[in-house]
Amino acid sequence: MQSKIPLYPYNAKTAQERGEIEKWRESFRENCACAGGIDILIRENFDGMHLKDGTVEKIVELYGYKRVEHVLANTVQERRGDGRFRPDNRAWAESHYIPEDEMHNYCFAARSHSAILDGFISNYRKLVMDLGMFDQKQCEPDSSELDYTGKVLVLSPNTLKEEYWSPENQLWLAQSGFGCSPTARGRSILCTCLGDGEQTRWNRNDFIGVLKDEYLPDWARKMVKFMQAQYPPGTRIRLNSMNDPYAPVAPGTEGVVDLVDDAGGIHMKWDNGRTLAIVPGEDSFTVLPPKLETLKLYMPLTAEFYEPNEYGDLDENGVTLEGEELRGYESQIAAALKKYRMPEEAERGVMHWYDAADSVNRKVHSAVFAVEERNGQLWGVAECRVAGELTGAELENLKRFAAGQASDGFGESVEQHEIRVGSMELYAHLWQAVDWDIQTEQERFEQEQTGGMTLAQSM
Repeated sequence: MQSKIPLYPYNAKTAQERGEIEKWRESFRENCACAGGIDILIRENFDGMHLKDGTVEKIVELYGYKRVEHVLANTVQERRGDGRFRPDNRAWAESHYIPEDEMHNYCFAARSHSAILDGFISNYRKLVMDLGMFDQKQCEPDSSELDYTGKVLVLSPNTLKEEYWSPENQLWLAQSGFGCSPTARGRSILCTCLGDGEQTRWNRNDFIGVLKDEYLPDWARKMVKFMQAQYPPGTRIRLNSMNDPYAPVAPGTEGVVDLVDDAGGIHMKWDNGRTLAIVPGEDSFTVLPPKLETLKLYMPLTAEFYEPNEYGDLDENGVTLEGEELRGYESQIAAALKKYRMPEEAERGVMHWYDAADSVNRKVHSAVFAVEERNGQLWGVAECRVAGELTGAELENLKRFAAGQASDGFGESVEQHEIRVGSMELYAHLWQAVDWDIQTEQERFEQEQTGGMTLAQSM
């Protein structure tokens, strides 16, 4: 049975800094066991001339491709200067990133004879090659400098779970996102899998590069042609240039697709009021990410307030403060909510942890927690940047996710950290078990203004 412990990508020092030392230890122990397993299999299956068929498969079955590859690459890197490794195997090993760790890397290097290990590595590489996966050799050499919009991208095997290692799961058509640009700060790319049509977001760094056209399989080419012919109404487009000698639309003008006629002409509603169509192949244009609108979800905010006692120590019994009483601490609470965002949440906020490949993930670009004073009270707010309108079902899914983050995710992390207010401490709660709900701005405040009933359900 294959090990379920994931390969940890950082060294011990970085793991300590990230508070993930136990993850590193588990992975390190598995790396060492894998290296020892390779040595055992070589001793048992090498007849003095050849390794028995199926030897490499046995270690892969136990530890998986990624860990075996990591250990083999580390072994060769630990033996730099050893001329008994073939140049191609050495180049293969050196192309792998192994976090520098002088105290530990030698521990998960195999100990077998270099010449035998060289053959073992060659067999492993053939095993991977037989999977038919795409690699750097099939990609454009200048991929890092290219705009990915509309390009077929090769997803790195390191990004995929091993059970999805196949060429069908590697090829994705990039559609939009800041990550399409090589110079943008944002790295997220909205793309569609050419194998099964799944649409999701990946990071630009998750891809090896842009696939060369000559390596595009027929099945993928058919899928690309189908998808590239589709410009659904509402698709935003920026015009680069128009091949019209009479009255072209000015370069840089943006607009939305109205319809695509039978001849393939894309009829537009330009932001300047014009309606001149564009013709793919004749005119140059860029498909843009949808414009993002802000959707705010409001939730009651409470906090425990601890003051020093007569001895200068914080009183064990805190005072519970509610929204109205928290208005004077808005800046301190807001600063704490920003402080405790994780590095992974820099681009999408807590949506980084939304793991369903559904329409909510596609439409909601980001969600971050903040505070806002409304009607004399301080509220917790999930500020969401949304492309288009959410259906009722999508809104309820987003509310449930935000409620989960407020209670057990981001909110749990925040309420475990003190907020210093002079000599006093404040512990803020985005969620509480009683009298708590999450509502849109309209649901929360329009009912107060009109005295009507809300349709929003308590979570």
